[in-house]
Amino acid sequence: MTQEQLAKLAVFVGVIPRETVSGITDYVVVGAMYGDLFSPPTTEKLKTANTLNIPLISEVDFLNYVVSVWQRRLSSMSIKQIDAG
Repeated sequence: MTQEQLAKLAVFVGVIPRETVSGITDYVVVGAMYGDLFSPPTTEKLKTANTLNIPLISEVDFLNYVVSVWQRRLSSMSIKQIDAG
């Protein structure tokens, strides 16, 4: 996925995507092109995340999180809300 697509999904589930990594960053999503989560960081964003001890999560784990949020939202809706939707 592109960063723009991931950012849209993040907003959808209530996560605020940021352009930069800083002390207020909770985690950094790394895509499949990154490779091994245990390899040394190769970009400035990842180096900053490493320096600040910000956890890295895989794109797949992030997508699983999005799905779980969506499932919780659907399960909390009543039948009337779904029919009106």
